[in-house]
Amino acid sequence: MRTLLIISTILLLFSCNKEEENELPILTEKHKSLVGASNAFGFNLYQEVASNESADANIILSPLSVSTALGMLLNGAKGQTETSILNTLGLDLSTDENNASVRDLLDFLPNVDTQVQTSIANSIWYEESFNVIPEFIQVNQDNFDAEVSALDFSDPNSVNLINSWVSNATNDKIPLILESINSDERMFLINAVYLNAPWAEAFDPNNTFSGQFQLENGTSISTPMMHSEDIEFAYVLNSDVEMINLPYGNGAYSFTAILPAPGKTIQETEALLNPTNLKNWQSSLSTAHSLHLNFPKFELEFESSLKEALSALGMGIAFSDQADLSGINEEGGLLVTEVKHKCYIKLDEAGTEAAGATSIGVGVTSVPPTVSFDKAFLFVISESNTGAILFMGRISNPNP
Repeated sequence: MRTLLIISTILLLFSCNKEEENELPILTEKHKSLVGASNAFGFNLYQEVASNESADANIILSPLSVSTALGMLLNGAKGQTETSILNTLGLDLSTDENNASVRDLLDFLPNVDTQVQTSIANSIWYEESFNVIPEFIQVNQDNFDAEVSALDFSDPNSVNLINSWVSNATNDKIPLILESINSDERMFLINAVYLNAPWAEAFDPNNTFSGQFQLENGTSISTPMMHSEDIEFAYVLNSDVEMINLPYGNGAYSFTAILPAPGKTIQETEALLNPTNLKNWQSSLSTAHSLHLNFPKFELEFESSLKEALSALGMGIAFSDQADLSGINEEGGLLVTEVKHKCYIKLDEAGTEAAGATSIGVGVTSVPPTVSFDKAFLFVISESNTGAILFMGRISNPNP
């Protein structure tokens, strides 16, 4: 149906300056490989998810959240199952190399901009009677900062405890990731990503007006539209896209929004989105002069089971009786029961608040010219030094 976006900015190979007395990790070629793979995985994942969504549906994904959760699962996968997950993630690193690179990125991303609140949390929850190999727990604690808890899964309060952790890790934006625990489930690997980012230059709320947003079915709806005549933003218009880039905080994080060029559809634009094209478009960005900007306010949620999408991308064995997760439990007989993904985003005059959570269930054998974003557009929220994509999606209806 369509593919989407992801920033594929090349990692800068340099030692970063101190931020509030904390020395950030030095980014290497292996970090570059990990981020590039995560971004490419995000493109592929979006394509599969979008193929099951209607043209007028909003889509919000956190490639960082999904790939991090799968990174924890990797530490329990063996043989063909491990290979299938590595291939699905597009990693040319070993599982151990992936762990080390994730460790550094978890230290880097939350500290690169003190004006932007970024948190990445991981947890492992397992049935208290289930024997977990200690090394599996230890490697995820060491490299993913995973919080580990043994629970009585037959106790209904266990679901509440897991949901409470996710809610707390996402600042209450995703209050529920599990509705129940099935009798065959023995473990949950959960990642949560939270971002609260003020614009480098805020929109004036007094300039917000009630504007029209064109839906894909040809009709229009009324929605609050922010307006600015003096915010500096990077802009490009070519034969393929009309694109802007709005920085957050000190500029490390940014919001990229992509409109189809005049005469093109959102489907045609999505089909053009790949790392090469996006890099070329970004290299053409320049500071806009004599341009006004209209941009819709929105607050949206999205959720999806990723089981079919991940199976289509090559890791179907992990969901089957042939799965080898003997790195979690020596007795084997385990498979992935579900991969559930939820996202939230709110964008207004002050900035952007976004949250994403991924749960992997493991069970036994889941005026002047105006740039006006008044129709379906794509977005990416990324960090510039690493190129890591925290959130991405399509806004087809800001007021569903």
